[in-house]
Amino acid sequence: MTSRPALNEFKDQLDGTEKEKVTKLLTELKELASKGQAGDASVNADAIREKISETQQASLGLFQKVYEKRAAQNSSSESSSETKEEKKD
Repeated sequence: MTSRPALNEFKDQLDGTEKEKVTKLLTELKELASKGQAGDASVNADAIREKISETQQASLGLFQKVYEKRAAQNSSSESSSETKEEKKD
């Protein structure tokens, strides 16, 4: 899974509870995939698809919040830059 490097890269900007949820879902998905590869009859394609979808939705929601935070920070820093430029004039 490529989400873990992203989780680590943005760890300072992520909500801890939501990060834990995504990490838990990733672990569950890996375990489910391992069981399926080992021939566990209780694991089927639908169960794996459902866990993938659940994990994707949680991670998308998490990183949407990171994007929104960054956009808000960029907006506020642009506003303060404009204010500083106006004071110079």
